[in-house]
Amino acid sequence: MDDGSSQGRCARFVCDICGHTYRNLKALGDHKNKHKGLTVCPVCRRVLSNIPNLRMHLRSVHRLERDEIYRIIPPQDQIR
Repeated sequence: MDDGSSQGRCARFVCDICGHTYRNLKALGDHKNKHKGLTVCPVCRRVLSNIPNLRMHLRSVHRLERDEIYRIIPPQDQIR
């Protein structure tokens, strides 16, 4: 699966925290959410690659209902 990281290929977007490079802005944004702690499971502390994957993890592994998940992790437009 391609996560958008460049690993030596034409990188245009650089994380100002760790220097990791990405080919697209969305991949960089997902990566920066890790630095903010937004992709850490509040139940088991596992770090997921992005917020949608964290929601899927909460649903499939911890068997939380959609309402519970959105109470814990609000829609992305409310996260800043």
